[in-house]
Amino acid sequence: MATVPYTFANAPGGSAIPLEELDANFASLQGQLGPTGPTGAALNATYTRTSFTATGGQTTFSAAYTVGFVEVFLNGVLLNASDYTASNGTSVVLSVAAVAGDIVETIAYYTVNIAPTGPTGPTGSGATGPAGPTGPMSNMFATITAISTNTAAAASTLYVLTASLTLTLPASPTTGDIVGVSNLSGTVTAVIARNGNEIMNLAEDMTVDTLNSGFTLIYSGATYGWVIL
Repeated sequence: MATVPYTFANAPGGSAIPLEELDANFASLQGQLGPTGPTGAALNATYTRTSFTATGGQTTFSAAYTVGFVEVFLNGVLLNASDYTASNGTSVVLSVAAVAGDIVETIAYYTVNIAPTGPTGPTGSGATGPAGPTGPMSNMFATITAISTNTAAAASTLYVLTASLTLTLPASPTTGDIVGVSNLSGTVTAVIARNGNEIMNLAEDMTVDTLNSGFTLIYSGATYGWVIL
């Protein structure tokens, strides 16, 4: 996801936040170690928006999507799953025919491929070099949910904001918990409420102040709280 713009009332000058340190000592091994393999490929998540102007009585609209990962809007209003059928990955069928001039939009979300593990370093004269670290995992989010009212967030969920609202982070997160946000609300006033934990080492709520932006928050522990990937 792209880096998200955010605002805090009293944000200090930016500085790197160390999240982990790695230390290895192979002095006791004989011979020269092979080099560490490269890190896996970077995360690449995306979505596609398709827009139609309906003719009178039209019910079927052609759009490519992954079944279970599509949202449908009629004149800017998010439809319930019972209002349409999206079961074949190539078209969406409305339960009630559109009126001529209605605007029908689909937003199709795409899952992320698993990044490969870095290869093992070549063998030296005495020992084999360690394997490179694994790249980011696919399907970080178990659920994708479009919301238009104030909502209490659950871990491993991507929230698509369709209105100005407050998304409240979990009160007792576990280190490594993630929450995704995609701002399709058409506003710059949606709030991410910290719910007792810091966000980016600040005891302040976060305002999503850029249209059509997306980001992921990961809970790093009590010291720094939620941080942006």
